[in-house]
Amino acid sequence: MIKYGRDLSKAYDQDIKNILRSYNKQFTHNTIPMSLYLYLIDEYQLVGGLSVTYVWDWVSLGDLFYMNIDMLKCLVYFVWEKFKYDAINMSAFTTVKSRYMDLEQAGFTLDKKVKINQQDTYYYMTLNQPIKPHFIKPHLIISEEPIERFQTILKQEVEFFNNMHQIVDVTDTFDMVAIDEKTCVGGVQSDVYGDMLYVSRIAILESYRQRKIGSTLMNHVTQYAKDQHLKYIMLGTSDFQAKPFYEKLGFKVVYKKFNHPRGYHSYTMIKML
Repeated sequence: MIKYGRDLSKAYDQDIKNILRSYNKQFTHNTIPMSLYLYLIDEYQLVGGLSVTYVWDWVSLGDLFYMNIDMLKCLVYFVWEKFKYDAINMSAFTTVKSRYMDLEQAGFTLDKKVKINQQDTYYYMTLNQPIKPHFIKPHLIISEEPIERFQTILKQEVEFFNNMHQIVDVTDTFDMVAIDEKTCVGGVQSDVYGDMLYVSRIAILESYRQRKIGSTLMNHVTQYAKDQHLKYIMLGTSDFQAKPFYEKLGFKVVYKKFNHPRGYHSYTMIKML
């Protein structure tokens, strides 16, 4: 008999990841993300920094800090030089209009602007043409591992930016698992950001599909979000995953990303509560 419960200690975190990765591996070229860290140093001071991930044939921007537009252009340009022969493109996402406008100056174009409500607007962007920066004085360090002394400063600058623009970081987590005897046969992982719950992973063992485990898990997620008086649930999926399943649960596509991964499309979906 399958039992459901909240995974407060994240004891089944790796099980859920392994189930999902095993499934995705059938359709994707690179299932294990690669990270890269860039630091702009001027006289031992960090004046720009960027972390990126390369997964599903795309490069995605993560933590970002820059003193001026030329430094932003430098970070973007050298990331693209690193991945241009492997990646389809580079993507960026922000909820801050000024950051979106800065990224445009660095070569990004707006794919779609999604306005959820009066407070939440999402800007989805892809790189059009990286703009080669003018010569700038700072020294650029590129590393496949974070450099602690610089990464600490980068995190502080990101936190300052988020506070200035009232961007809420994770305030809670909600993970549910389905257990058959002692085996995790499925689970869902989600994080709360202000009024929104984001489902980062949902995975069911292939031999346990078609038994309504996924819908039961998502019902628990939805009820939790309602109990917390959240306004909407957001998630991402792809052609080879579960778009029709989410549509049956009331989710709607708000953004479609083409050729992600190569040969497929991915979707950002939202359900209002």
